[in-house]
Amino acid sequence: MIPINRQTKTAEVAPGVVVPLDHPFFGTMGLAPSCRDGRIGSGPPGIHTGNIDNKDLGAGSILYMPVHVPGGLFSAGDGHGAQGQGEVDLSAVETGLRGRFQFIVHKDMKLVWPRGETPTHWIVMD
Repeated sequence: MIPINRQTKTAEVAPGVVVPLDHPFFGTMGLAPSCRDGRIGSGPPGIHTGNIDNKDLGAGSILYMPVHVPGGLFSAGDGHGAQGQGEVDLSAVETGLRGRFQFIVHKDMKLVWPRGETPTHWIVMD
């Protein structure tokens, strides 16, 4: 357990080692896969999006995801207070998060893989 100081938005991960938690994000976001893809886990990322662990996709960013089934069936979880880019060494300050999402269907986008957009960057995921 890593205690989080909600007032300072920091976590002391070791004595004297304080990590800022000022850009939280959901590590896992995704839509249901098509029936032909069968059942998949949320662990690996893929065309359904999934466990992308992209710290740039926080509040105010845009995530474009291909929709494979009617209704999309969006899911989000794996909240992170802090993490490097991707969870390659399986370490992060994980926490519960609440999010507010706005969904817009772009029928003219023929996406195969998810993409991201921030105020300064386009993010290609493959």
